[in-house]
Amino acid sequence: MPKIIITVLLTCLFFNILVADEIQNSTIKKINDDLYKIGNITINKEKREIIFPAEFNMEKGMIELILCGKHGKLHESVLKTDIVPSHLQVALLLLGFGCKQNSDYQDKDKISHSDSLLIFVEWIDSLNNIVNVRIEQLAYNLIREKEMMETPWIFLGSMFVEGHFMADIEESIITTYHDPYSIIDNPLETRNNDVLYSVNSKIVPSKGTKAKIIIRPNN
Repeated sequence: MPKIIITVLLTCLFFNILVADEIQNSTIKKINDDLYKIGNITINKEKREIIFPAEFNMEKGMIELILCGKHGKLHESVLKTDIVPSHLQVALLLLGFGCKQNSDYQDKDKISHSDSLLIFVEWIDSLNNIVNVRIEQLAYNLIREKEMMETPWIFLGSMFVEGHFMADIEESIITTYHDPYSIIDNPLETRNNDVLYSVNSKIVPSKGTKAKIIIRPNN
């Protein structure tokens, strides 16, 4: 079995152990029979849905990420969030999603066969209307001259390097350009192009607008 796949399988195994450990230590808080919280992340077991807060970080410019942490690659990410990235990975595993395969930069042509997700972004516009869109609409394909193609996203699952969980170090969470340290990855062939996407200024609201991310299974 290739070393890279073994690494990811061990990562997922570690996080399954972590789930049990965090439940025991009350990091995962039970709200009722269906709702749980991990930090700022809400998990709805009945709907198999994950919700957490975010904020618009860019109004224009080239991007490689849709979402990063508040200390991540802010110069190329549409949104930012203050969640702990490893908490999101725990939440996804807790709902039964699997990160079965990863790839490194040298193997970025290989599409992961991990579980796929649908991701939505919701915010209130200047007219006090609720806007809810698929997250792909926030990215603009400069070659096709239209918004990013609709696609399910891949639960890639981040990696450990020398004992460090890299998503917590780099805070890359949802990427349009392939990053093996990200948690959720773009499965399209466009994942190999780092100068393809920009902020979709036609729809993205002003920087600082509060939003929430909604993740559901692709079924």
